[in-house]
Amino acid sequence: MPSLKRVRDVTGLEVTLRDTRALKSFNEGISLLVCTRGDCVTPIEVAIEQDPEFIFAQLIVGCMFAYDASTAGDKAVSKTKEVIGKVKNWGKYNKREQLYLEAFKAALKMDIPKFESILREALVEHPTDVVALRLLLVLSISIGSFELLRDTVARVLPFWDKDNVFYPHVLSFYAFGLEETNCQKEAEDLCQRCISMQPTCVWAIHCFSHIVEETKDPKEGIDFLEKTRKNWEESSLDNHITWHLGLHYLDAGMIDKVYEEYDRVMEDRAVVENAFGLIDASSLLWRLELEGHNPGKKRWSRVEKAMTELRFTRGSPFLDLHVMLAFCHDRVNASTAKLAIAKEMIESLQDYTQSGTDFPQEVTRTLSLPVCQALLAFSEQKYSDVLSILLPLRYDWIRIGGSWAQRQVLFVTVIEAAIQDKNHKLALQLISELKALKPKSRKLIILFEKVQQLNRYSNHT
Repeated sequence: MPSLKRVRDVTGLEVTLRDTRALKSFNEGISLLVCTRGDCVTPIEVAIEQDPEFIFAQLIVGCMFAYDASTAGDKAVSKTKEVIGKVKNWGKYNKREQLYLEAFKAALKMDIPKFESILREALVEHPTDVVALRLLLVLSISIGSFELLRDTVARVLPFWDKDNVFYPHVLSFYAFGLEETNCQKEAEDLCQRCISMQPTCVWAIHCFSHIVEETKDPKEGIDFLEKTRKNWEESSLDNHITWHLGLHYLDAGMIDKVYEEYDRVMEDRAVVENAFGLIDASSLLWRLELEGHNPGKKRWSRVEKAMTELRFTRGSPFLDLHVMLAFCHDRVNASTAKLAIAKEMIESLQDYTQSGTDFPQEVTRTLSLPVCQALLAFSEQKYSDVLSILLPLRYDWIRIGGSWAQRQVLFVTVIEAAIQDKNHKLALQLISELKALKPKSRKLIILFEKVQQLNRYSNHT
């Protein structure tokens, strides 16, 4: 049997393996992971099949799925636990591989601060460890800690060679961290730089979509995404970028185009195996309903069916929010099955918060549970309850996870609750707050004028 050997992978860092033939598939998977260009897991799993002692490859898969409560995630984590349990001598593996082992163990315990700390330590040793950066990108989105992303990338950028094939992608991670921490101008400059270096840099395209949504006319976002479509439609973010395109069309009042993009791309992704696709679908359909449009039973029923299977999946407060949207749309009432499912989910969340004190449980207790209760109240037309629950949590929503654009689903829900509660003065102030952050949003300008008229009318009656 060949002995273990250390070789350099596509990132330029050493990995320990026995069969060097596994390196080709591993490199392919890492490239797809960093560039967000497709299924990165399958090639890494092929590498593991070729060399069952390729521990680092198995640890990467384990770390990627440690917070994934899906069946596929459970299987990947179980496999990683099985493989590392058979290792008798970790001294054969390098320090970086041993750090990833500790990171995986921390992830299993939902010890997010330790998981983050270990990956940061790995980056101190190896500033070009792009896998650690990619894992921290996902973590920052999951827990709403974008300073983590921004500052981590800022620390290592000076150590990167600008000719490195992954450099534009790392730069785009930094741009996203800047955008999410209200440094839009700096983020926009970086996005343009990334795209000029690598037109298919999907995180730069994605980040620019966020910037447009916040600071520019929606038609500029539409033009940009339509012109660059060939550069992102084959990426792993194609469904989510289509969601962004849908938001731009929604803001521009081009509702037929929203449905066209949803039906062409997003509908088929709204399946239980694709939680991110379901999140995008429920969010966009909910926003359409808030603005008085009817997405139709067919679109919603597909999302509802898949979300029903996820209603007892705990560990992701951000997913909880979007599962609840699927059950609370279109005003449920006491006779509907949806109401029973929504209440069943509330009970599940309550049970989960009492079973431990790890990070997801704490966020569920303080945010996810009350947010879901507020959505149920919204569906039952108890609008004052919505306001009394959500407004005190206004500046904590970020901890539920997701980007600012994604969390806006809560903001627009609160605005609609204030309008329906006939609290027009509050609604005007909330619209003004959001308008200050999105000064060129057409729908907010129209909505402000509409509520102003309602306020004048109520003051004269």
